[in-house]
Amino acid sequence: MKVRITTVDDDQGWLDSAGINYKVNEIVEMTRDEFDRLNVYANSVNNEVCGPAISVEDVTASQENDAEAIEIIKRFDEKN
Repeated sequence: MKVRITTVDDDQGWLDSAGINYKVNEIVEMTRDEFDRLNVYANSVNNEVCGPAISVEDVTASQENDAEAIEIIKRFDEKN
């Protein structure tokens, strides 16, 4: 699955302090188990910090839809 991790103010420190090797705002490939572990960590931090600090978003479907839309636009442009 493809995942984007975001943090408050794009602060890489939230990930670095936990030894998470992913970079903020990059879309990365990971397994469901990695995604679930990362979500547990994010929920823990978010509850202890008094607000959302880390967000973990599955963007697999979004990227697939974007790629499909681009292909449709290309075919449309080629017809015209």
